[in-house]
Amino acid sequence: MSAKYAIIIDAGSSGSRAHIYEYSQDKNLPDALPTIKQVSSKKTKPGLSTFTKSIDSIWGDHFEPLIKHAEEIIPSNLHASTPIFIQATAGMRLIKPKYRKNILKETCKSLKKNSKFLINECADHVCVIDGDTEGIYGWIALNYLSEKLTNDLTPYGFMDMGGASTQLAFSPTNQEDLVEHGDDMYKVSLRKNNGELVDWQIFVSSWLGFGANEARNRQLSSLLNVLPKGVNYDVDGDGKGDITDPCSPDGMKIEFEYDDKMYSITGSGDYETCIKTIYPLLLKNMKCSKEPCLFNGIHGPKMDWSKEKIVGVSEYWYTANDVFKLGGTYDYEKFELATKDFCSTN
Repeated sequence: MSAKYAIIIDAGSSGSRAHIYEYSQDKNLPDALPTIKQVSSKKTKPGLSTFTKSIDSIWGDHFEPLIKHAEEIIPSNLHASTPIFIQATAGMRLIKPKYRKNILKETCKSLKKNSKFLINECADHVCVIDGDTEGIYGWIALNYLSEKLTNDLTPYGFMDMGGASTQLAFSPTNQEDLVEHGDDMYKVSLRKNNGELVDWQIFVSSWLGFGANEARNRQLSSLLNVLPKGVNYDVDGDGKGDITDPCSPDGMKIEFEYDDKMYSITGSGDYETCIKTIYPLLLKNMKCSKEPCLFNGIHGPKMDWSKEKIVGVSEYWYTANDVFKLGGTYDYEKFELATKDFCSTN
């Protein structure tokens, strides 16, 4: 059972993280999936999408430390046979096509020039994946790690929030929903050690602009967009509009540019007002083809909460655990109280 390696670089909106995987097939476990384990990871900041006007520095400022780290982890005699994949997500989806094309071209060129890892066709190894693909990969990773894909167990649903987008993916347990929503499903096939394929039907939806950073930008833009015209908001005469934001902690000050004007925004930590102002940003008013509706006009299969569980990762986890110390089973009442306390903090 000889081990092989692969490198996946997740090029997100806030940074790129190189994941180094070791995998092997055990012929003594024919009904199992190949064994995959992550042996290391390393992140660089900022995101790949920030190099729109400085593509010449993509290697030195972005990818070089990731590749050097991988070279230290993977045995040198396996470098040439170890494939590397760069898969960019929502940050790169948001920039103009010409910038996206130039960045991807320079990325592949610099990796081929400066590393020995395997890259065949650039388009197969360096690309921007769509939101649905991102959700599917997340669903596979979660359930692979949880060993729910070969033991006839109900897979977990998957929620992921990055900086620019958020994804939902789950496999409905109700067979009627699988039939009714067949056109909305993706088929995921994985191969066991004995070569047999196992399949799942997955519902996936991705919302660009609903990631943590983009949602914050939308909230601030919405706050300023409703200001009546013809009013002088520059209270202190420094050339910047002075605005109060109920969704920022009490007394917190930031500067934000909107419609070619700069604003000085001070938080008031008003939870109730904040909730009222941000709810419309979910776009629950968008026309939905059928019930049940999620948001932004997207419908999906029903979830049977007696059987199905959802795991939230990335920003869902960072906020709940790192900020509120509430990682684990989600409790709405505790989360709301923690949010109120945090917002009112000076």
